[in-house]
This record gives sequence, structure tokens and C-alpha cells, in this order.
Amino acid sequence: MTSPTRSSSVQAKARRDCFDAHKKQDEIGNIYLVCHLCEGRINPAIEPWIAEHAVRRAVGGSDAPSNVLPAHQKCAREKDRVDISENARGKRVSDKHFGIVKKRGFNRRRDMKLNWQAGRYEGGR
Repeated sequence: MTSPTRSSSVQAKARRDCFDAHKKQDEIGNIYLVCHLCEGRINPAIEPWIAEHAVRRAVGGSDAPSNVLPAHQKCAREKDRVDISENARGKRVSDKHFGIVKKRGFNRRRDMKLNWQAGRYEGGR
């Protein structure tokens, strides 16, 4: 299983592979990328960009060049916010389905009573 955060050398290689696979050249000879989210033009020498997974790794996406596409940092931020929310929801549903979820809250014995003035449970054994 891969770690959730990848080392900087692995990230740099992913960016390099993404750049090599998706770079384009205009009629003047300038190299550019196309943001897969907004379809805008990215000048990689000036604008901040990232190698974004079209199908996120958490749901089975690969690191193949066909799945790792260039995107503006601003465009990717919004997609990441949605992806993180969906990943968390998917994990919660999966954990509930497979009975992995721990009970929440304070597990008190039945013979204990809450003492409001003291701010604690008392009684019992």
C-alpha cells in the first residue's frame, strides 16, 4: 500500500512526467500546458501549476500519465476541497458498513449518575 503523502522526489518525478506527457507548443515555439479543469492555458515558467489526478488515488486512480494531468493551482484547490470531503464520507460509509466504527462518547456504567454541581459522573462500584 502506498503512503498517503509522497516524498518530494516522487512528487517532482510525477510533475516531470506530467509535463513531458502533456506539454504543447504554439506556432511561435512557446511551450505551454492546458489545465484539465478549466481548459485554460498554463505557462509553466510563470504560473503555478500542479500535476492533478483526474481520478483520485483514494478511489483507485493510478499514477499513469493518462490520469495525471496539469491544472492551475487555483482550479485544483476547489477540486481538492470536494475530493477530500467525498473521500472522508466514503471512508465513514465503508467503516460503518464493515463494523469498524468505534462507539463515540463517554461509555458510562448504568449505575452512575451525573452530578451537575461537581461536573462529573458519580456512583457505581
